[in-house]
Amino acid sequence: MVEAYATSNMEAKILKTFALSDNRILSVDSNFDVFIRDEANMHKKAFFTGKRFVRFFLTMQDINRDVEKARDGKEIFVKVHLGGAWFVSLTKGFSCVDLRKFYEDRDGMIRPSKLGIALNFNEWNCLMEAARTIYELDRMKAISLCWHDSEMDRQQCSECCPFKDISM
Repeated sequence: MVEAYATSNMEAKILKTFALSDNRILSVDSNFDVFIRDEANMHKKAFFTGKRFVRFFLTMQDINRDVEKARDGKEIFVKVHLGGAWFVSLTKGFSCVDLRKFYEDRDGMIRPSKLGIALNFNEWNCLMEAARTIYELDRMKAISLCWHDSEMDRQQCSECCPFKDISM
């Protein structure tokens, strides 16, 4: 059976699906959008455009070094911007890699939203293997990251700077 997601003018077909665990699924569609979802709880999910996925893939080795430190019991805090309002983070006291969308509240504070998914370290390992396979897809390597003529252009880009200050 071929799954499809409705997009603006056309149907995107699932190209590949990977099991990260019994309930966690990663899929990439014909628009090169990547979805990670929990089959048991439909509210636990993450979505990456091709551009965000490429940025994520290019930072995975650095993030994985931090995951290894966390596995060894070292205190760690990591937050990496992936594009738009999406971040990947590791937090002291939690044995997981969190992929989450953030928002700016009325007071200007940047806060995590409910939209996202936390992967345990075994699921993270499976994600890394799946990401290598996805990145090897024909058109995925051709996706470029944002490029700006000036810092002012970058600051006006909603993909690169979704909030006034993403340094948090």
